[in-house]
Amino acid sequence: MLNLIRALRADVNIVQALSMSFRGTLTRDVVRALKKAKENEIDFTPIQIESHVLAGGKVLEIVDACIALKERYIDYDLHDLMVIDLSQQNIAAFITAFLKAHSRYMDLTLDEFKQRYYMGENVVEDAMKYRFEPWKHMKSWQVRITYVGLGLLRTYRNQNQMG
Repeated sequence: MLNLIRALRADVNIVQALSMSFRGTLTRDVVRALKKAKENEIDFTPIQIESHVLAGGKVLEIVDACIALKERYIDYDLHDLMVIDLSQQNIAAFITAFLKAHSRYMDLTLDEFKQRYYMGENVVEDAMKYRFEPWKHMKSWQVRITYVGLGLLRTYRNQNQMG
């Protein structure tokens, strides 16, 4: 009941708040995420928050990540952050690593960082250990060797999983 009142204070429609309460998704974390998103002017709807919770995501970490990126005027896609969170990646560590790499290379974009993460690179560990280097700063032969190596690693993993 208390979470229902808090949700109404966070500008959630009464019908949405009641339906979330009946489904059991109106938890303290959801209400905090709604309130934080509203205070920081993040376009995060109650439906998005509820669906992310039902999928097993951590909404407070997503909102914190959005706040960190927004404070530094970095463009982000909320859907991509939610996908990273659901792929068992610690979104807080991912954003911290990106911001650390971005502080060294101001021309680094979140899109490049995500793309390299999706391709299988260990960008989080590399950025935390100052080994991450954007494609623009690498020589073309280094980029080719890196991705040939990743391709061979994927082939090796696939063969070992089959056998």
